[in-house]
Amino acid sequence: MSEPYEEELPPPSDSGDDANRNAESAEHNPEKDEAMENGDDAGDAEEAETDESDEEEEQEDLDEKIPSSGLDAVLSSSAGESVRWSDFITRAKESLPTYNGYLGTDVPGKTVPFHLVRIDTAAWDAEQAHNLAMLAARLSCDVIDVFRGKQKPARVEHLLTKECMRKLMTASELLVKHMRNDARLYAKYGLLPVDIFFVNGWLTSPTRFECSALLSIGNTKLSCNTSFIYKGSIWKCAVADFG
Repeated sequence: MSEPYEEELPPPSDSGDDANRNAESAEHNPEKDEAMENGDDAGDAEEAETDESDEEEEQEDLDEKIPSSGLDAVLSSSAGESVRWSDFITRAKESLPTYNGYLGTDVPGKTVPFHLVRIDTAAWDAEQAHNLAMLAARLSCDVIDVFRGKQKPARVEHLLTKECMRKLMTASELLVKHMRNDARLYAKYGLLPVDIFFVNGWLTSPTRFECSALLSIGNTKLSCNTSFIYKGSIWKCAVADFG
């Protein structure tokens, strides 16, 4: 008689426990998430600090490349230098010595005003101021007359330096040549007399005087800028620029 058949059952499976563990791990863990978020925030903060430090280094390198404007000595200076700059900025302003007067002309009843300034603190001498203004006014008119061929060069040759005289004669030859071929140009610059109506001068040193004279030829307005150098006992004109 055969023995009864016993069915072998498979060993118990841990699938239920694995499922439970997976379910537990899948559950939301607030503390763990908060820790992870804090870690991410800390990493972002470190990256931001790194970026800021890099930007500061770039700015420092850029500041080193840009030359100083001169204000750094005022804005970032020691206490003694700050006091010195403050005294310089807030000190009382002093006016330069000036002299105002009038020049006589060949036209009856007409005078030419002049205004002179000197950069030192010495007072103007009335005779010196009048002589300088008259010298500049006469030479401005004579230079323009030589330029347009209405005066001989000998009239101004003793008052101009050699270089200034050479440039004046070169320009005069060109203008005179053009006026011979252009009647309108000759009528504009070659016929009417020069009229002067203001003189403005600056005595920049005991041996240098600069002047600007306002003139006109008919309806054409001109400005003649001259620069004088005192040589020996005479003022020599080194620059005569007009236009």
